[in-house]
Amino acid sequence: MGNLSKKITSTSQSVAADAITATFHLTMRIINAALTFAFGFTYGGDFFPTGHPTLSASLGALTFVAIYDYGAYGWDAAGKRTSLSIRQLNITGKMSRASMYCSTLLSVAFLLLTTSLVDLSSIHDTIGLIAVLGTGVLLACHFVFIFAYLRASPAAVEAQQNAELRGCIEMAYSLRRKEIADQMQAKIQDRMTQHLDEFAEQEASREWNRFVTDMGYGGVAAGAKEETKEPSNPQPTPSPPAADAAEQEFIDYEELKGNARAAQEQNLNMAAG
Repeated sequence: MGNLSKKITSTSQSVAADAITATFHLTMRIINAALTFAFGFTYGGDFFPTGHPTLSASLGALTFVAIYDYGAYGWDAAGKRTSLSIRQLNITGKMSRASMYCSTLLSVAFLLLTTSLVDLSSIHDTIGLIAVLGTGVLLACHFVFIFAYLRASPAAVEAQQNAELRGCIEMAYSLRRKEIADQMQAKIQDRMTQHLDEFAEQEASREWNRFVTDMGYGGVAAGAKEETKEPSNPQPTPSPPAADAAEQEFIDYEELKGNARAAQEQNLNMAAG
């Protein structure tokens, strides 16, 4: 019974402490929001020149409360959601603290401006400029980090990782295809280099046979022989060229062969380039 009563007492004290802490926290936030509202009501009417002083002041007060205190509450609530990423928790924590700190500074500035204990009339414009710039910066941070918060969600991160993975796979396939194409091109170039003389000989032979056929030599020039069937009505064979003509034709054939080899080398170099 003694242990049970101690546990009950400890639990009751813990619950009471949590309730006191939560009440204190809520009270400070309400006071802070009230001072922010008062600052906006007193100095924020110029942001909304509606022609009605009370309406303009009320709109200014609501704007300041929304940017500072409601922003802090909103980021705090967003950080308590389930299934958040580490980056989302960091964003919500930092923005909630930044909004509350700025709201507290604004409340302190309002107390200093309205109390008779301190005369800040000489720096009134400076305080107003800082308040306006701080409000604009904090509002911009809200918009920027809202998008960052959404992009840092687990679903968005998974989609981005999948997209990056697909991109890496496609790049790897592309590099592999390029590597295979380069290997095939290198093999073709090596094969063409090894058989360059043979290709040049074949090209020169085709051109030479076409040439001597057009000239009427029937393929007998330069020692060339072709297997032909005996026609039923043989035609008279033209006389072969003289010795000097055969030598000239041999020289022409070698020149044609050299030209064919040069053309093959040029094609090979162009393919390599």
